[in-house]
Amino acid sequence: MVKTYLEDKMFCNFNVMKKLTVSLVLGIAFISCASNKTVSQNSTIGLNAENVPEGILLSFDYIPAETTRIFIQFMEILGTEKHPIPVFTDIRDTQLEQLKETGKIICPFVQNGHTYSIGVFLEENDNHDSPKWLDAEITANTGIHTVNNVSLDLNDTQTSVILSTEPDFSAPVQYASAKYHYIVTLLVDGHSSIGFGQVVESGLSWEFLPQMADDLKKDNITVSGTPAFVTAYCNINYENLVWMVGIANTDEFTVSL
Repeated sequence: MVKTYLEDKMFCNFNVMKKLTVSLVLGIAFISCASNKTVSQNSTIGLNAENVPEGILLSFDYIPAETTRIFIQFMEILGTEKHPIPVFTDIRDTQLEQLKETGKIICPFVQNGHTYSIGVFLEENDNHDSPKWLDAEITANTGIHTVNNVSLDLNDTQTSVILSTEPDFSAPVQYASAKYHYIVTLLVDGHSSIGFGQVVESGLSWEFLPQMADDLKKDNITVSGTPAFVTAYCNINYENLVWMVGIANTDEFTVSL
């Protein structure tokens, strides 16, 4: 299981099948412009986002040698959607060294005509206390996206979820060995939330209770009438990286444990 503590619509460290408390907080603020190419307002590192035939290309002017992790999140700007569904990747080790050399990465999991806020977090020497972040906003020209109508539904007791169908993408994709990832987000207050998730090798359903309740109890966390929702992701390999591609949310419900 994976347990993370989140803040301000941010995502943290989802290490596969490990339970952990994450002190890391991603500070993602989005600039308010939309075009085919945008540049973040960070003069030290620099982030460029532009459309290419494969999707959206991110280019870094400079990545500090001390960087030990880069986390990238794409969040579609929908206007009326209460909980937008993200796409993200967590880059470390060999993949990070390759990114330092090239300074470029492509996210293909976007949809033509849709606008995305892009948040990039850089961590140096595993120091969670002083991260650097970059942001950009862009409207996609092309990309890979789901083409069928996929819903994620709660059971009657609100203890498990099930996907209505397998997702069908607009182009062939290569799934990771563990195809699905489900995450419950508990909205503690207006600024913070608690995330609890699990990677699933295959299968369209996931039971999140009682394991979530046991883990929260171990950490002396009590929730009562707390709003929550579940997001389903597909783990997809692209150019030696695993992207977590959000495909569906449940309706919001309340949790009391």
